[in-house]
Amino acid sequence: MAGELKCKYKFLSMVDAIIIAEALTRKIFIYTTETHFKDVDNLKVKKINY
Repeated sequence: MAGELKCKYKFLSMVDAIIIAEALTRKIFIYTTETHFKDVDNLKVKKINY
């Protein structure tokens, strides 16, 4: 799944794709300061602001 995500979303690093694939598989939220994760379909993101 990570490889498919990397191909679909060119802006993701491979590490990001792996993390996102795991979150989608487990149906869990990702808590992050990154802004580009919101562009991934079906991903549950909680944005952390500093």
